[in-house]
Amino acid sequence: MLRTLDRRLVIVSLTVALAALTVAASADVLVLWDGSKITTSGSYSVDENKVTFTDAQGRYASLPLDEVDLEASRAATEEAQRPATSKARVASPIERKSKKEAREPVMTITNADVGTAAEGSDSDVAAEPQVILYTTTWCGYCRKARTLLDELEVDYVEHDIEKDPKAYSDKTRKSPSCGVPVTDIAGTVVCGFNEMRLRKLIDGLPAAKTDSAT
Repeated sequence: MLRTLDRRLVIVSLTVALAALTVAASADVLVLWDGSKITTSGSYSVDENKVTFTDAQGRYASLPLDEVDLEASRAATEEAQRPATSKARVASPIERKSKKEAREPVMTITNADVGTAAEGSDSDVAAEPQVILYTTTWCGYCRKARTLLDELEVDYVEHDIEKDPKAYSDKTRKSPSCGVPVTDIAGTVVCGFNEMRLRKLIDGLPAAKTDSAT
């Protein structure tokens, strides 16, 4: 009688454990353009203009489609659902090459370069833009970032990563896990649209506005 009860307890424990593993395996991860993440209970679905899902507390919820980075969400979901043993696998030659390229310096300056800059006039030296904005045409938060930079009257260079392969490569090197927008402010990279951080960094830039008074 006791052995039968023990077997039943073991079966119940295994059933509960398998159910927990099934729930964990089916959980997805939503990555928003502002960099935040939401772990869902089960798979999310994408409609014409929204993403619907059940949150970790079992509540039905939805988000506007333009707030969700679908590409980053798929990558984060695959990473979260990958078995722990596969995460420790040896990187392929292509992955090792990508990591090596990501560690390459943005710019190398030699003594010869410094001497050339000092000897030439201001018009001969092409200044590196202090603010670079990486965007796409369909991204709503990209439009918000562009509007904020225009409002702050700061000079910036905008690159569409879908039309410019080099811009896509630069964006990926500076912020591999982020979608768009990505803003490079004097070497500090901001992932997504974070108005408070963008304002603070731009306020800290050396004065770049042209005094039009005569």
